[in-house]
Amino acid sequence: LMIMQASLEAFVLLGQKSAVFRKVGLATTAAERATALTMGLAIVISSGITVLVLGQIFALQLCNFFIGEGQDVNLVRMTLCTSFFTVVCEIPRIALQANRKAKLAAGITAGQAFTTMILSVIFVVGLSSRVVFVFW
Repeated sequence: LMIMQASLEAFVLLGQKSAVFRKVGLATTAAERATALTMGLAIVISSGITVLVLGQIFALQLCNFFIGEGQDVNLVRMTLCTSFFTVVCEIPRIALQANRKAKLAAGITAGQAFTTMILSVIFVVGLSSRVVFVFW
């Protein structure tokens, strides 16, 4: 599932991180920065929705390819949704880095990682929940 998520994220972003970083970094006015960020978000959201919809349609085939036949296709569906939200969140993070706010971007990334780890431990170990809650 992690390989599928990483592959889909790379495909959806298609160099948009670099393009937004460059355009925002070279922009001289706030309007130019806003335009670069808006265009980057629009492209990522539209391609992300396309991949999400196609992925939901072909979820069974993706499940058979990535994790094997007879596995829970809902894990693939949730991974697709997680990938979509991850790529949408990348563009604002890149804009923060381009605006020389690397500490804030790093803090957000670290906070996200720690929150994910803590909630995973709470749901899986503490509450004896299923894998579904890790995705949520």
